Amino acid sequence: MEDSAHVVDDMKDLLAYISAAEKVYLVASLTTDKDDLLNFVGTNKNLQGIIVDNIPAKNEYHFFSPDINF
Repeated sequence: MEDSAHVVDDMKDLLAYISAAEKVYLVASLTTDKDDLLNFVGTNKNLQGIIVDNIPAKNEYHFFSPDINF
């Protein structure tokens, strides 16, 4: 996220942490926009994986890593 002027402090803190950490696994509801998510992943190369939780609806989750299918 190049222009974070409109982002609240909690998100700025998260982005700063992700940028500073060596390895990060993220479990969160990030967005419903695929292009936005791909941009986020492309910008934060130190993400080791994202876990998409769909347990409440389908009792399943999906793990995405750069080696497999980011």
